[in-house]
Amino acid sequence: MPALEVACFEYDAAIASANNGAHRIEFAADYTVGGITPNLESLKQVLAKVRIPVQVLIRCKPGNFVYSKSELLQMEADIKAGADMGAAGLVFGCLLPNNTIDVEANQQLLAAAQGLPCTFHRAFDILPNYNIGLNQIIALGFKALLTAGSSINAWEGRDTLAQLLVQTEQKIDLICGGGIRSSNLPQLLQTTKANWFHSACITSQTQVLDIAELSQMLAILAQNAAAHEH
Repeated sequence: MPALEVACFEYDAAIASANNGAHRIEFAADYTVGGITPNLESLKQVLAKVRIPVQVLIRCKPGNFVYSKSELLQMEADIKAGADMGAAGLVFGCLLPNNTIDVEANQQLLAAAQGLPCTFHRAFDILPNYNIGLNQIIALGFKALLTAGSSINAWEGRDTLAQLLVQTEQKIDLICGGGIRSSNLPQLLQTTKANWFHSACITSQTQVLDIAELSQMLAILAQNAAAHEH
């Protein structure tokens, strides 16, 4: 059955998501900049309370995905802290100044994860050639890719997402993310045939998780699964 990963930016949202049926959480801070590494004390509290898998975003600054040596060391330390606390997986992505994959930097962070599953995030969507990038991400050993199909959001990138899913040949989990809401989820399910969808379930300007929206999205996924069983 297709599953929903909820992007949560504070403790209360993570608890509410877990209590209302989310399949997995991506925990981060600061929704306004697309997420950065969360406060490790908040992460600790979430992991102590939540019984579903929690992935942690590792991104030490907003803006681009090019990191200095000292920033990579900081991210390494955050990866080790998250792993020690019991995170189910880690989410990051390092690029070179020309927006191609920084193989060495990603290798460094993957090594720090010591075998925990790692997801390459939406830095993928600004690669000049996503076919080359996809092959590099698979070769590096990432377990999943979070992407809007090289577009500003998953709706705009839906045809590329469908194509990427075929290209991955099940070598990597494809997580569709970027502006996914109950309004476009049925069509995205139909077009992409993906198994994972990623959403903050935020529907207003307040940047607070909308539990009704979360429930609606879960209902759509359940209906889709039931329809395919018959």
